[in-house]
Amino acid sequence: KPENVFLTQDLEVRVGDFGISKVLDAQLSFAKTMIGTMRYVSPELLQEEKFHKSGDVWGIGVTIYELLTQHRPFDV
Repeated sequence: KPENVFLTQDLEVRVGDFGISKVLDAQLSFAKTMIGTMRYVSPELLQEEKFHKSGDVWGIGVTIYELLTQHRPFDV
């Protein structure tokens, strides 16, 4: 979410708040956790499917949309 995107004094973008991050190896490519800000959670996770790294792409997409347009893509 935009609140977790930071800009350094050197104008470098940094992402913060990895409080629930998990490292997944190639054989364990799925995990299931229902923690996060609803607006940025992927539809798969909302349907209680296993979490996959593609869910991160969803969250990044929502965040980029918000940062570029200054509008939320949808209401929760």
